[in-house]
Amino acid sequence: MRVSVQFAVGSALAIGTFIGCAGGESPTPTAARAAVSMSVAEAGAVVARGQSRSTTIAIARPPGAGGVVILSADSVPTGVTVTFLPKRLEAHETSSTATMLVDIAAAPGDIAITFRATDAEQVSATSAFVLSILPPTIALTQDGGAITAVRGGLTVNAFLRLVRYSGANGPVTFRVDSAPPGVVATFAQGTSGVVSIAASASAALGSMSVKVRASMPGVPDVVFTLPFSVISADASGFEVSAPTSTLTVEAGKSATIPVSLQRLGDFQGAVSLVQDSAYGGLRVTETVIASNASTTALRISSALEVLSGEYIVRVRGSASGMPDRAFSVRVIVTPGFSVAVSPYDLPRGGVSSRALTIVRSAGFTGAVTLSVESMPKYLTATFNPNTTTGTIVGMVLEASQTAPAGAVEFDIIASAAGYPDQRTTVRVVIPP
Repeated sequence: MRVSVQFAVGSALAIGTFIGCAGGESPTPTAARAAVSMSVAEAGAVVARGQSRSTTIAIARPPGAGGVVILSADSVPTGVTVTFLPKRLEAHETSSTATMLVDIAAAPGDIAITFRATDAEQVSATSAFVLSILPPTIALTQDGGAITAVRGGLTVNAFLRLVRYSGANGPVTFRVDSAPPGVVATFAQGTSGVVSIAASASAALGSMSVKVRASMPGVPDVVFTLPFSVISADASGFEVSAPTSTLTVEAGKSATIPVSLQRLGDFQGAVSLVQDSAYGGLRVTETVIASNASTTALRISSALEVLSGEYIVRVRGSASGMPDRAFSVRVIVTPGFSVAVSPYDLPRGGVSSRALTIVRSAGFTGAVTLSVESMPKYLTATFNPNTTTGTIVGMVLEASQTAPAGAVEFDIIASAAGYPDQRTTVRVVIPP
């Protein structure tokens, strides 16, 4: 009589066949075949919603076995997707990467997932893995470097970056929990990550800090300690600051922000402002505040390829014989567009066709509509197409037989919903 059975051999599963006879003879087992075994590089992992974690799975085949092994996962909850690379392990393969992608709406908590390795004879080995899905959380970090305030002097700005974890997408408000005596710290409108610090004449000198708090409904508050120092206005030197703190600039263009200079003690020299650090593609134009001045306009430009978003630019002030001082500007780069066209030479009665280029920056993809202004009566311009979401538009320009010789200009107006109109001047030369 032949009977197939399964039994445990250590931690692996084995299969054997017993051969016996009727009449009570004792069965004799054949040699047992051990099942495939598996191990996972770690017992568990922590992951935020909307993110993924990976781990390595290793398998071991019993001696003499070399068949295909298929990997799978059991007890996977809604909102979690498990993939294997590879999922099918050929005879020469012994490891795979398991990746767990957590949806932004997945329920937080500890999830017990079972990884399974199944061989060609449908014999499996399993290993447990605990995936801890974080609840929504926020954190604060400081951008822009050290902060120094002059006692009785300029208001200085510190920049805090709000970091959102695990689907924390609600509105955030900021407030100051505490500040040293004689120091006033405020947030602009309570919703901006810019905290302004002013040290009165009664403030102590030295290193100190303010405690600030960020709050979001349904998420634990986060408290951040912001360090700064207060120096005396009597010591010779200077301090520089950008009172408005934030500059908005369209990608591919430039803009200016006011900068204030406070002279300390007997210092009366000129101060040079240069870029100290910035995201690639943002550039500060070197500026000098003259010895008889206390303010200037600092120009910051953005390259066309800079993506829309918020960036911190650090500016350093230098003066002969004095320690350098630095301040930060928050630069908000916005998407935009413009029109590029070359000049025309057009004879009387002539027709000329040109391709206009719609220059799009920082991810702008909207529709652009073209029109003309200040067009002389003896010139006619048509666009094909008149409205486009692309980058090339054909323009046909025609001059009448009565057009006077000489140079003339007209404007192309490019319009897009939600953006200021862009004006490009076109020069046309009509020969005698």
